[in-house]
Amino acid sequence: MTGMTPPEAAADELSRHVTTGDIGQAHRLLQRLLEEGWTIQRLVSELLAVVQVRTGRAWQAGRRTIAQEHATTAVVDDLLGALSRLVPPPTSHANIALVCAEGEWHVTPARMAALLFRRAGWRTTFYGGSTPLGHLEQTLAASPPTFVAISCTDPRFLLGAARVGALARGLGVPSLAGGAGFGDREHRATALGITGWAPDPAAASSILHRWLDAPPDAPDPAPPETIDLTLLERRRNGVTEQAIQRLAAMAPTVLRHGAQPLEHVRRDLGELLHVAHVASACADPRVLTDFVRWLAELHPPRGLPHEAVQPSVQILRELTDRFDDGSAEVLATVGS
Repeated sequence: MTGMTPPEAAADELSRHVTTGDIGQAHRLLQRLLEEGWTIQRLVSELLAVVQVRTGRAWQAGRRTIAQEHATTAVVDDLLGALSRLVPPPTSHANIALVCAEGEWHVTPARMAALLFRRAGWRTTFYGGSTPLGHLEQTLAASPPTFVAISCTDPRFLLGAARVGALARGLGVPSLAGGAGFGDREHRATALGITGWAPDPAAASSILHRWLDAPPDAPDPAPPETIDLTLLERRRNGVTEQAIQRLAAMAPTVLRHGAQPLEHVRRDLGELLHVAHVASACADPRVLTDFVRWLAELHPPRGLPHEAVQPSVQILRELTDRFDDGSAEVLATVGS
């Protein structure tokens, strides 16, 4: 359609409005694009999702604070609410339970997926961020959905996604994974015992329609162990403290910043170890290598300085070599 605002220009304009907190102008832009002929699908995938990604990258580069990031998300959520009022009632008798992975609090991508599922005619219930599994199981057991869709944006919470998948498997309900945390192919999801994976909500809707006609085979009822969390926490605490001592001897300037930055260093070391466990459970070292790259690119000061990330990985590899959970092998892939 001629005269339609290009996606890049629309995203630039919305970015200006959310940066200044002008929610009125943001809504007027949305209305104008609808009048131009933009579909709800395009508005979500080519405008709102793009602005969210830009905001996250600006925070990573130190150009936005967390408060500014949250303010942007609030505007995007408000626009999603406006679009949801334009969606007609569902046409399918099948229903989707949309669940964020346990531990995952990035709910806006899941809200976008829920809106697009409803727009495609599915009855969809979104259960919010990191719903306690016991409460979720009680709710879904009382009224089983046709499908469980699992959203995970941050790969640190993939073990939580695996637990949601196990819950669905126990109820005899197929599960479908999506979100940046699962990467760009199905391997992580299926390795964690989830029935399938989709790269976006449109593809997910197509897969679910196929499953209605031909139910998928259930995944292995005993997928690779997703790690004893109590054991993981005990190991992480002990290994992290040893790693801090070695790092202080190797690069003493890293820890010469007072108690608060030391706590940040401790957190980053613990997260590196945790993500190594996640990568091992997924049988995908890219989970860790991508996280190491992200950590090294973060705007300082946050925790580990850029020059300390690789030495920290090496220290953790040496300290976990005695464990049989695969974390040392995954850590050895970083930089190789």
